[in-house]
Amino acid sequence: MAADADPTLPAAPDFARNLSWDDLRAFLAVSVHGSMNRAAQALGESQPTVGRRMRRLEERTGLVLMERSANHVAITEAGHALLRVLLPMGQASGEIAHVLQALSPREDEPIRLTATTSVALFLSEAMVELHRAAAPRQLVLVPTRQSLDPHRGETDLALRMRRVSSETGLLSRRVALISFAIYGRAGATDLPMILPSGHHNMSAHRRVALAQIPPRRQGPQIDELHLRLQAVRAGVGAGILPCWMGDAEPGLECLSRETAQFIHEEIFLVRSERSRGDRAIEAVAKALVTLLRRSGNRLDRRGEMGGEIDAS
Repeated sequence: MAADADPTLPAAPDFARNLSWDDLRAFLAVSVHGSMNRAAQALGESQPTVGRRMRRLEERTGLVLMERSANHVAITEAGHALLRVLLPMGQASGEIAHVLQALSPREDEPIRLTATTSVALFLSEAMVELHRAAAPRQLVLVPTRQSLDPHRGETDLALRMRRVSSETGLLSRRVALISFAIYGRAGATDLPMILPSGHHNMSAHRRVALAQIPPRRQGPQIDELHLRLQAVRAGVGAGILPCWMGDAEPGLECLSRETAQFIHEEIFLVRSERSRGDRAIEAVAKALVTLLRRSGNRLDRRGEMGGEIDAS
């Protein structure tokens, strides 16, 4: 036995040692796409190259893995048995690419900051300050409700409305609280209630809105915040807006009169552990914390109400 051999691993048969991952990957692509031509397009290779890979794989394994026709290939029983092993390998190879991309130095790549629309709109007012913190890299602000994964390099910094479990291995800290209330055109009467959608991130907003029906009539459903603001401005109905936004509109008034008609949601800054070593990301994270804490009086209305957090 070789000195560096691992005795816990079974020795691979001679033919298995000669298999190429490129050939196996081509077989996986053919099985997924159903033809040599579509597999070649997905792999960025020519159809003859994929055909050669299939012939070589069958020669080295001694198995018939697929039956070919003019426009289609059918996977044999032996091919399906091989696919059961290959599918997890293909998924793992995709994960490797994500991990390597996330770990690789990215001095020239922009820093991606994701946030819900209500927070992203607020941050847009301070983009000069945040962009300066990211220099010399660019800062990209992406409004989204999706929980993009910092581990996989899908985002660098995320401002979320929900606490992240420590089991995820992500860093998470509470950095602010944002209040929402019902707003309508000042002096308008009998305004219907504009409803947000039933998306799980909007559950508390929808619950508060539905509680106003009756006495209010049900108005249209408008999910996007900037569209809801425009509708409230136009007198289409009353709608739930961030207090920092509704209070700044001279033509609007806050219609929430009771504690239960306000929503208070915590904001958490989420990032990966490895981002600690990136000075630009670290600088943007610090600038975000400073900005949000400095803006606490605009974002958080609990002080005026004496209420507690009612985060969903």
